[in-house]
Formats: sequence, C-alpha cells, structure tokens
Amino acid sequence: MYSSNVANIVTFEKLSHYCLKHLTKDREVRVVGRLKQEKLNVNAIEPDSRIVIVAEHVEFKPVLNMQSDTDRKVV
Repeated sequence: MYSSNVANIVTFEKLSHYCLKHLTKDREVRVVGRLKQEKLNVNAIEPDSRIVIVAEHVEFKPVLNMQSDTDRKVV
C-alpha cells in the first residue's frame, strides 16, 4: 500500500505545458527543484506564508493498471 504526500509545485515554460498535458490525478511523479517561501498578504494583521517547490525537473512514474483485462470488460 502506498502513502501519498501532496505538495505545491510550480513549473515554468515548456515544463509547465508538458505537465499540463501528461499529469493526471493520482499520477506519481518525482520532482527535483528548490524550495521557495511565498508570503501571502490575505490578512494584514496576520500575514501567512507557504512553501512551494519550484521544479527544475519532473519525472513521471509509470501508470500502474490495478485491474486485469477481465475486470475491465463491460457486461
């Protein structure tokens, strides 16, 4: 069983177009990049911030089919 972690990832230029085309929900990826803290000024009293990964390289893991061919047949 796999555990999943969710992170905010930022991509630019050609890499962002490629990710938009090939990423799907629950698709596993490996990201190489740097961490960046973004400050959000939603509330002037308590400024908030978040950490994002600025991707320099994204590797797409193979899609695993959990169902066999017999399970996919429509009756």
